[in-house]
Amino acid sequence: MEATLIELSNIKGEKQPWTNWKTIQDAINWGKEQLPHLSQSELERHWNNLTPIKGKKAPAWVQLVQELQMKSQLQTA
Repeated sequence: MEATLIELSNIKGEKQPWTNWKTIQDAINWGKEQLPHLSQSELERHWNNLTPIKGKKAPAWVQLVQELQMKSQLQTA
């Protein structure tokens, strides 16, 4: 699933969101834009519990946020 999500984001031709992040707070703020229904503290908790992908948290963060978006969409459908 991880590889599929990363591949789909590459197919869209979009720049990876983390290219503009300079701090952890930038990543969390991006997550808040994508998941406005979650609180800042919930997002920080998710970030702190995140397992890095190949030693990097940024791609893991994007993956988690996308998974949470899909989960949220399924719950509201």
